[in-house]
Order: sequence, then C-alpha cells, then structure tokens
Amino acid sequence: IMENNTIFSQIFSERWQELPVKLKHQVVKLNNEKIKIIERKVEANSKNSKTTEKLSLSEIALLYVYMDKSIENPDEIAKKYGYSSGKKLKDDYNKYQYKSNRQGDAGKRANSYQINRLKKVINILPENKKARAEEDLNSLIEKQERIHM
Repeated sequence: IMENNTIFSQIFSERWQELPVKLKHQVVKLNNEKIKIIERKVEANSKNSKTTEKLSLSEIALLYVYMDKSIENPDEIAKKYGYSSGKKLKDDYNKYQYKSNRQGDAGKRANSYQINRLKKVINILPENKKARAEEDLNSLIEKQERIHM
C-alpha cells in the first residue's frame, strides 16, 4: 500500500506541475469548499444533536490531518469549534502529522483514548478520506491487542 501511495503521489505531483495556474487555483478552491462543507456538517451536528459530543482539539487536529488541510490560523479554527485558543490544536496537528503519533504506542490507556478519537473522526470524514484513518485505527487496534496478550 505504501508503494502505491508513493507512486500515486509522484504521478500526482508530476501532473500537478503540468497544470495551468488557473486550474490549480480551481482545484484548491474546490478542496477548501469541501472542507467548509464538512466543518458546517460537524458544527450542525454538534449544535442539533444532544447525543453528538463536541469535538476535542485533538479530534479537530486529526480531522484536519486526514483532510490534508493545513492549520494556518489555529485560534480562528478553535473558535469555530467553541474553544478560546488554538495553541493545543496547532500542537496536536503538528504531532499528528507523523504516522507514528497517530498510530500510538504510548501504552494501553493512551492507545485506548486514541482509538476512540479515531473512531469519532472516521465517522465525520467523507468516504474518500477515510482510508488512511481506518489504516491508522486498525494498526492501533492491533497494537492494543498485542498489549493485552
């Protein structure tokens, strides 16, 4: 799978370079619009449903990582989700950029919390963005099972 992702990234990168600037701007704009739609859905769900829990800053950071969206203004994003500061959001985002930090290995309790975070984020992600999150979740569950052995 890793080789396929690398090959895809290489091909995409080469093709991206060939695209006219105007088309690149349109692609970026569409991606940003999709992210805004997802953010509105998350916000609507948290406001309209009593059973929906508010996303933690760690979960928001994971959401942005899996959506391949950078966090340029963490305070603004944190405020959208009801938090006053985005420092922890930015710290978590930087941490979760690394696969090893998303897949955990910090011990039984920490892995358990990370499993719950990943499950919650996967439920929010669009279908085309779930694969990497599900891969991380499966890896984390396997590690958790080895700890119990």
